[in-house]
Amino acid sequence: MLLWGATACTMVQRLLPVSESPAEEGQRAALALADLEELREVDALIRLDNDLLLAQIESALDAQAAQSPAFAFKRLRARAARQLIRLDATLVMPGAEETIEAELQGDVLLSVSGGYLVWLPRFNSIELANAPVEDASGPDATAQAPDASGLLERVNKEIADAVIVLGKNTVRIDAMPLGALEVGAELLDLQGVSARGQHPLGGVFTVAGSVIKIEPSVTSIALDLEFIPNISTCPADVFVSRSTFASEIRNREPIGITRILDDSDSERHFFTEISGATRSTAVVHYWFADGVPVWLEELPVEPSYRWRTWSSKRIEPDVARNWEVVVVEKQTGCILHSQAIRVDHVVSPDGEVATPNPGAYDTFSIAFDERMAGFGIRDEKPEIALIQVRRAFLNQALHTSVKDIQVVVNFDADALPTQRMAGTLEAFDTNGIVCEERSCSASRSCPGDFAQCIRDRDARDCTRCLFRNPLNNRCVTEGVDPICEAAKTSQNAKFDAAYDACLEQAAAEKTACERLLAQELQSCELEAASEQTACEAGKAAVERLAGASAIADVDLKLHAGGGLSAIFSDFQVEGDLERLRMNLVLSGALDLEGSIRFAPYSSLGPLGACINAWQKSFTGRVVLPYEAHTMIAPIALSSPELRSSWSGYAVPASINPPPLEAMFVENPSLLADCHIGLTVDRVAREISGPASAYLQGQYRLEVQPAATRIRLGEASVSFGDRTLTADPVLSGSHLTYRVEEE
Repeated sequence: MLLWGATACTMVQRLLPVSESPAEEGQRAALALADLEELREVDALIRLDNDLLLAQIESALDAQAAQSPAFAFKRLRARAARQLIRLDATLVMPGAEETIEAELQGDVLLSVSGGYLVWLPRFNSIELANAPVEDASGPDATAQAPDASGLLERVNKEIADAVIVLGKNTVRIDAMPLGALEVGAELLDLQGVSARGQHPLGGVFTVAGSVIKIEPSVTSIALDLEFIPNISTCPADVFVSRSTFASEIRNREPIGITRILDDSDSERHFFTEISGATRSTAVVHYWFADGVPVWLEELPVEPSYRWRTWSSKRIEPDVARNWEVVVVEKQTGCILHSQAIRVDHVVSPDGEVATPNPGAYDTFSIAFDERMAGFGIRDEKPEIALIQVRRAFLNQALHTSVKDIQVVVNFDADALPTQRMAGTLEAFDTNGIVCEERSCSASRSCPGDFAQCIRDRDARDCTRCLFRNPLNNRCVTEGVDPICEAAKTSQNAKFDAAYDACLEQAAAEKTACERLLAQELQSCELEAASEQTACEAGKAAVERLAGASAIADVDLKLHAGGGLSAIFSDFQVEGDLERLRMNLVLSGALDLEGSIRFAPYSSLGPLGACINAWQKSFTGRVVLPYEAHTMIAPIALSSPELRSSWSGYAVPASINPPPLEAMFVENPSLLADCHIGLTVDRVAREISGPASAYLQGQYRLEVQPAATRIRLGEASVSFGDRTLTADPVLSGSHLTYRVEEE
């Protein structure tokens, strides 16, 4: 699953109160223009219809006010203007003698934190409509009028700030869920037995920069993103149950939970509670500043129902505005969690604020539209939301997310069918029948080809610079990158599997060879003891068959069991989403059970009786060589997926021992009883048809890889409890989602 700021982090901004002069529009536009100038790249553009946003603001504030025993809204309205969202409300306060009404005005600030659009309400002016006249003299004195400034502060605390603290002030935007990688294969020789599998494409999209443009009907969000891939699957029992930024840690608990980072230079802590750990492990906190890693800290985790730990970092406000911590499980390299927070500069009433140009909004609007010129949705009115991501950024994210993935799919051994193959035994050539006593000796040796097995190792250096001196860019702290180490360990596991499979195959071949030599020698000795006269009689019988094309039918049955797996790895997205490259290994071993039957034709006399005895059940084993097959195929774009189709290929292997040898060598009298000096090789040469290769120990599997699919997920936008989704549409320049009413 894609993580894009897994937890909503809100920020309470303290800016100068919004006045009713045009200067406020210019001030906000000037700040937005400064953000736009700092934006390095625009990877995604999001356009939201303001109706749902304003409705969420009104609903959340109204619901919070309804929980207060002292306040209620008689009227509440949020309205959008150029770079502003205003709040106008009539507040009702029950009094001892009469209900007091007050007119409130305020505004809403918008910012981006992780995968959330965060709205921050603030009432900044109040006017009492029917406050009682102040008269504190005499016994019949009327109640004093409420203190307006104190009342305003209380309203903000119980309503506006409460909405923020409770996290009800966010719009969740999952702008580019990567979905999953789907693979599979069929074994055509085994009647199309197939296996399928998939791997989620996940990671964390960190926000390196953002700019928001507010118009009366539409709010546009420009994002500069960085992607951190999740290269492995996290342990099912280990998860982050709590996390937060805090100003200090006391008794292993966060104190001063921070929902805002102001522009003061101070140390901040990121608290994490790990639940479900049943073994000793470690997590790594990666600190990112505007999408760039600047610090990491490895934290041990011991077996515990809930293990509390934290890392600390001094926040330098001039370094970055967007901060994010990614929590990685060290052993697997998987991303457990991420959380973002943003620095917003404090402007006090006494601070110096540059007087904006009256045309600041127009200047910002023109500059914003120029930066968004490449996005087709720039001037389009959304029904709910429009999301558009640069194709180049999608390409980069897919390339990064698939390159270290390995998907193993297993074929169902119970589904492997029984194979039946036929052949014919051709007439023997009498010129090859020599009736003389033969000497028997071993014809070859069986040294075992172990030298071909080489253990490769991944010796990549995973040392990384963890922190650089910002003055001279020299590395100050080095360490080992856990994600690199996880990839390195995964690669070495592949090498080890290939080495072990090679040794197993070499040992099996050596054992089979030695058994075969011993059996051949025994068979030879028995044949050499045959009577010369019996050989001549048999030869005469063969001569009578001169001109016959075949003398017997051959029937072979094979049933395979055991375990076969297809291992897909080393995925690469090449070009502009043009080609997909991957390696496929068919791995495992098959245990064979079968039977051989020779059915001789009539009129063969004693030779026919001898051939009729050639019937036997046998067992064998096929160990597949661990060899990677590299494949490249074009990518066909068909929303919501990218698809590559592959050509099939054959995997050759050997049956040990070969079925024909298993029958004749284990029962040498079967050939000796024919009295014509037959050998296993002689019989094998005279067999034709589909069964011939299998009888001689040649086994092959025709592998047809299924089309590989990269499925892109649905984008979603959540306004409170209401979530709306949209399917992806990929074009030559962008990935677009149109979120509309269902």
